[in-house]
Amino acid sequence: MSDIKFDIETMELVIENGDFVLELNPSVQNGGLILYTKNAFLNYPLLGIGINSMRNLNQSQIQKLLYKWQSQVVADGANSALATVSQNSKNQNIFDINYQCDYSQ
Repeated sequence: MSDIKFDIETMELVIENGDFVLELNPSVQNGGLILYTKNAFLNYPLLGIGINSMRNLNQSQIQKLLYKWQSQVVADGANSALATVSQNSKNQNIFDINYQCDYSQ
């Protein structure tokens, strides 16, 4: 499976030498887009969880959103999806989210 490469941090398509760059394993970018954005599609009206737009959530609430992310990624065609959340060492309301998904065939 290949796709046009998308930079999740800049939210832009990657272009080199005037042409689109292809991503041969789009697992990270597909999972990342569903995690960080919230989009409207006809088939999936609320695809994406928009984790960056969520404020003042506790660890339990974030984990619930990550379960929603997992089900959306698998429905999108991934073979597997796993996400974990952990609070920083100072117990502040700052969380580290790690995710993995596999769209390989």
